[in-house]
Amino acid sequence: MNRQLYFVILTIALLISACAEKKTGTLKINNEPALKFLGVINYLKSKDTVSTIKDNDTIKIIENRNDAILKDKIEKLLQLPEYSIFVESSSAFNNAATFKGKNAYREAFYNLPYKKISMSGVLTDQWIEYWDNGYNISAEQMLNKLSNNIDNVESNIIHTVNNVLPETTDQNQNIEVVLCIDGSSSDITRENKIFIDLIDYNRFNNFENVIAFRVHQHLYNRWFKFNYAEDNTIYKWQKKIIVNGSSHLIDVNTKDRYVQEMYNNRELLNELYNEWVTNYRTLLSSNNPDTTYIEIRERTYTDLSFNRLKRYYKGDVIDVEAIRNRPVADNYLGYYIYNTINNEMGETGLKNVLENPDELLTVYNSVHKENMALPKIPDDIIDVWKINLRKTH
Repeated sequence: MNRQLYFVILTIALLISACAEKKTGTLKINNEPALKFLGVINYLKSKDTVSTIKDNDTIKIIENRNDAILKDKIEKLLQLPEYSIFVESSSAFNNAATFKGKNAYREAFYNLPYKKISMSGVLTDQWIEYWDNGYNISAEQMLNKLSNNIDNVESNIIHTVNNVLPETTDQNQNIEVVLCIDGSSSDITRENKIFIDLIDYNRFNNFENVIAFRVHQHLYNRWFKFNYAEDNTIYKWQKKIIVNGSSHLIDVNTKDRYVQEMYNNRELLNELYNEWVTNYRTLLSSNNPDTTYIEIRERTYTDLSFNRLKRYYKGDVIDVEAIRNRPVADNYLGYYIYNTINNEMGETGLKNVLENPDELLTVYNSVHKENMALPKIPDDIIDVWKINLRKTH
C-alpha cells in the first residue's frame, strides 16, 4: 500500500474513532411524577370536592380504600423511582395510628377529600391549597404543552443555558429535570437529577426559563467544583453571588413585572449594595467567619429581605413568586453586575467574566458610568474577591 495513502487512511480512522468515543450530554425533562400526581388528585376531586373538608365521613373513606381505580392510580405514582426518594422521611398521623413511607401517602390520599390528616408537616394542606387556588389547572396546561414539544423545549433550554456558562463547562453529562407536584421535593438534590416542585409556583408562562435557570445553576456549580477549591466561607459567599447573579440573566425578564421592577429599583439596589459592602467587611475582620456568615445570612434572608419585599413590591398580593424573589444581595447585585457587563461589552465580555469570575468586579468597574444604579466596587473588596477565587488548575 502506498505509504502516503496508508497515513491518510490511518488519520481518517483515528478521527472516526475519536468521534465515536466522544459522548454528548443530554437533557431529559421527566414530567411523569407531576402528571401522575395530578391524576390521583383530579380523580379524587371528580368524586367530590377536595376543598370541602367535611367531618370524618367513615363510609366514604372506606369507599376510597376499596376503590380499585384510585388504588391503581396511587400505586402507579408510588412505583415511580422518584417516590422511593420522597418517601424516605415521610410520616402521616391519623388518630392514634402512624404511617411511614409509601403508607403515609396511601393514608393521606384515602382520606381526601373528606379528611386531611397530618402528613410530614403540612403536605396535605399544601395539596388542598394548590387545588383551591386553581394552580393545578395552569400546571397541567404547562405540562401538556411541554409533552407535545418536549424535544424542542429540551434543545432550547440547552441553548439558553450555554449562553450563560463558561466555554470550558463540561457538557458530557446527562441531566434529568424531574417535575413534581408534591411539596416535598424542593430541597432534594441528586448528582444528575434536578427536582422542581411545581407546588412552589403559581405562574407557568415561560416555564422553560425556570427550568433553564435551575440547569444553569447545576452546571455552573459543577464547573466551580471542578475548577476551584471550596476552602473558606468568603469563597462560598462569592460563589453564590456569581452563580445566582448570572443565573438571573436567564429568567429576570420573564418574571412578574413587579418583581422585574424590584431588580431594577435604584434605591433598593443601593440599599443592598451598602449592606453587602458592610457585611463583607465585617466578615473579613471576623475572628469566627463561619459563625458571622451564618448570622449575616439569617438576618439578610429573613427579616431584612421580607421587610424590603413589603416596602418595594408594588403588586396587590405578595405571592410565592414574589417571596422567592425577595431582595437579597446575592441575587440582585449579582444580576445587576452581570447584566451591566453584558449590556456594555456584549457576549464576549460576558463570556470572559463567566470564565474568569475573579475578574468580575474589576471588569464591572472598567465599564462603570456615572449614571449607573450602583457605584464602583471599592478596591479593598476587589482585592479580597480575587484572592478567594484562584483556580485549582
